[in-house]
Amino acid sequence: LTSTDVEAMARSTLARLYPERPGTLPAAVLEQLVRRAQGNPFYVEELLAFLHDRGLDPQHPDAVLALEAPSSLHSLVLSRMDRLPALQQNVLKAASVVGREFTLADLQGYCPTLGPPDAVATAVVELGRLGLTPPLPDATEPTHVFHHLVTHEVAYESIGHDTRAVLHEQFARHLERRRADPEAWATQLAHHYERAGCAGPASHYLRRAASQAMARYANDEALSHLERALRCLPAADAAGRFELLMQRQALSDLQGRHDAQRADLDELQRLATLLPGASARRIRLLGLQAQLELDVGRHAEAQAQLAAALAQLDAATPHDGSLSALRPDLLLLQAQVLLHAGHAAAALQVVDAALALSQGEPALRLKALSRSGQAHWQLGNHAKVYEFVR
Repeated sequence: LTSTDVEAMARSTLARLYPERPGTLPAAVLEQLVRRAQGNPFYVEELLAFLHDRGLDPQHPDAVLALEAPSSLHSLVLSRMDRLPALQQNVLKAASVVGREFTLADLQGYCPTLGPPDAVATAVVELGRLGLTPPLPDATEPTHVFHHLVTHEVAYESIGHDTRAVLHEQFARHLERRRADPEAWATQLAHHYERAGCAGPASHYLRRAASQAMARYANDEALSHLERALRCLPAADAAGRFELLMQRQALSDLQGRHDAQRADLDELQRLATLLPGASARRIRLLGLQAQLELDVGRHAEAQAQLAAALAQLDAATPHDGSLSALRPDLLLLQAQVLLHAGHAAAALQVVDAALALSQGEPALRLKALSRSGQAHWQLGNHAKVYEFVR
């Protein structure tokens, strides 16, 4: 801001704070505002509010000396808060836990220790009048917003760590009670339970938030939710970690983050040995690892992974017939590897074996026919491909 900008802003702020007098400033005070604000318009407002809260006249020479008191914007805002009545300070702190924006109903509902609802409402109105949390004019219910991010941060940071955790948990439980569909508020609930240190509920809502983000193709956001959920889970929760890592490796696959996906698949193989149905899990993971190697052009490695998967399947099937459902997908992946290597005749034999196993599975049969068409096209049997198309 230039000195002209600062003067214009000061006039506007003075008109609000001192409506009974013209909005003019002595040159010395204006110079001090420009120097201290360093181009930050919010600093200008807070410096003048600092004078007003202390009953100082900005046109008086003592005002210039008073402006030397706060050493930073943070301490300036904190000094304003410290001069508020106890109830207003507590309301400001409780509101900061909710977020930058908060409704009066949520504030009154989640923190009954603030006092009677009418007293809390009066305090919120006064904080709005002071310019700390002005109301949002078009909200469907009484809603206020912290005027500046710094005000919100200072209020929040002034709360002790243990008290913060208690308030976050109280607000999360309030949200679950007040909202008809808590799952729709998964992102907010995850945030508050995470800040409260409640790992179980935090992990649950982070998983839901990740699923919601993936549904709208916000993959980076989903990845962030999954990583936070993993941090919430204890290392001993193998089943929970397996589920989350399966989702994360799938996201890495979509984004082409091959190294990250490979690392997750390796960890999943380790976790699979600790869980029920270990054989099926390991075979599925070998298939995913084979697909990854194929995607990066490492055909020999892909073939090796598939050979290992089929060998494990052959060894396990006599003891667990349910695993036989894995075979058609593995065969079709093997056919894909052979096609990439130019071995169309061998691929066609594998596809025929998969087709024989795909009866009653329309989606699987369609996939097998697609592979068969690719093989016939490579072999020059174009008429056969046209039959598939028809």
